[in-house]
Parts: sequence; structure tokens; C-alpha cells
Amino acid sequence: MPYENVPVFMAKLRAHKTMAARALEFAILAGGRTQETLGARWREIDLDSAIWTVPEGRMKKGVEHIVPLPPQAIALLRSLPHGEDDTYIFAGRDAGRCVGNDSMRDTMQRQLGATETVHGFRTSFRTWGGNKGYRREVLEAAIAHKINDQAERAYCQSNYLDERRTMMTAWANHCDGAPVADNVRQLRALKAGKGAIRAPFPFQNLVFCVASNSEQPASCAHAYIRR
Repeated sequence: MPYENVPVFMAKLRAHKTMAARALEFAILAGGRTQETLGARWREIDLDSAIWTVPEGRMKKGVEHIVPLPPQAIALLRSLPHGEDDTYIFAGRDAGRCVGNDSMRDTMQRQLGATETVHGFRTSFRTWGGNKGYRREVLEAAIAHKINDQAERAYCQSNYLDERRTMMTAWANHCDGAPVADNVRQLRALKAGKGAIRAPFPFQNLVFCVASNSEQPASCAHAYIRR
């Protein structure tokens, strides 16, 4: 999917209230593969540090992968029922099972009418990052592409973590599709007693954006409203 089209798709996806839809949303925000996402268990998530540690056994290259999660992904996780450490995050209907392997694809193609694949969102992210000027090695580390040199791979996983976190937050903000500057103006107006925060899409989520002191985009997070 062209990365320019991702915000519109995400708006439709967030209106779809199923566990498979939440799994797909998380995969898009985190740049994860299908099996990495569906197999995720609560013990892999550090909500306070906003880190997802994917064990080597579920990684395509057999190497543990550390993922810095943007605020939107943390808000999504906090909206879900939190089971024991060993339980699946995206639980299926049957006890002790995650949602099915084809569930994200079916949500995307059959229910939301997209023609692309789930894996294609990783390409969307990679293309977006390249066009935004993020370094190749940082992008490759983010999507766990193979880095042949073991020392360089370890360096990418650890020393690029802050840079990757900034990048993943910017990607999640892009996925929101809300004009960041407009959201910041809303917050400033609200602080001055003028106006109110509004959601960028007419669905059951609200987007809150906090301005950054740097040149990086503002940080946004979703509040999921349950009926």
C-alpha cells in the first residue's frame, strides 16, 4: 500500500472492533510481521518503557528483536484485556489460542476491501522512512532485516534505539493522518480557554497530540472509547 494511503486505511481499521483488527493495527504501528504479532504474549511487553522484545524463536532470522513502541501502540495495548504473562495479547475465541493466522489478512481484504497484503505495510513503512530521510541502517534495524555483520547488528539493536523510537513515533503520527500542526493549535487554544479537542475521524477514538521542543513531529496517542 502506498504510504500516503495508510492514514485512510487506519481510520477504517480503527472503526472495526475485533481483536484481529487490533492485531493488524499493532503490526502496522510496530512494523511487525504477521507471526511476530499474532504470537505476542504479555511477558514480551514492557508498558512502562514502551518496549516489545520479540524472542528469537519467532523471528525470521532467529535473532531477538527489540521494538520501541510509539504512544499509539501503548494506548492500544492498554485498551486490551491484560492476561497473565504467558497469555497471548491478541487472544482468539478458543482458550489458550491467539487469533488465527489468516485473521489479519481477512480483516484487511474481505472486510475492509483492501487489495494489498499485510506484509506490504512493512514496505509502506520502509518507503515512508526512506522518503523522510531516515538512515538506511536505522530503517533496516526497525524492520529486522538481516545485517550480516554480528557486531553491526548488535550495535543497531542497542545504540539506534532512541533514534528508532523517534522514527516509530513519527510513523505512528503519519498513520493517524491528523495534521499535527492543527492538533497543536487546538491544544494551545484549549489551554487559552478557546475551542476543544476534536478527533480527526468520526470514530470511537480520540487523538491527543503533545508538541515537541525539537524539530521532530508532535507525539500523539489514541484514547480508545468503549461503548
